[in-house]
Amino acid sequence: MGRTAVETVLTMAAGTPPASRYVQPATSLVVRESTAAAPEA
Repeated sequence: MGRTAVETVLTMAAGTPPASRYVQPATSLVVRESTAAAPEA
């Protein structure tokens, strides 16, 4: 995400409009045991 943001800012600083106004980064959901609710104390 950071790289895309810097590339967009540098493109705009050079006077060129960005290729797109919206950016959709690739995402994935990883379900792990550690995502369960915390045990009550």
